[in-house]
Amino acid sequence: MQNNLEGAIFESLETTFNYLGSLVTSDARCKKAVKKRIAVSEERFGEMRSIFTNENLSMKLKIWLLKCYIWSITLTYGCETWTLSAELIKNINAAEVWFLRRILRISYVDGDINEDVLLRTGVERESLSAISGRQFRFLST
Repeated sequence: MQNNLEGAIFESLETTFNYLGSLVTSDARCKKAVKKRIAVSEERFGEMRSIFTNENLSMKLKIWLLKCYIWSITLTYGCETWTLSAELIKNINAAEVWFLRRILRISYVDGDINEDVLLRTGVERESLSAISGRQFRFLST
């Protein structure tokens, strides 16, 4: 893409770089950053899978660990600067239920709808409200 600044023509580059763990793109959109955070969260969850699927641990403890180590650290890291579109909200909600399905060992083909998964775990959708809260605190300081 070419840009004109006071008669001088220069070409802007499409760049993406990692800054303090957050993905920054030349178009200032956060789609890649959100997708990266979801992928990193799923990877961390996989590393802790034996804990989350351990039948000797209570559901309450598993949910607490999920919120503590996956949602608050890896999923929402850097969310203060995100601008969420309807598509990204859908992706975050899907990721939230994905983790719960893995804890319960429920496949999507089993026919359970997401609301049933939330009821079985006793969890309400919290990621978006947590993100909004962090954004509000970030902007009000």
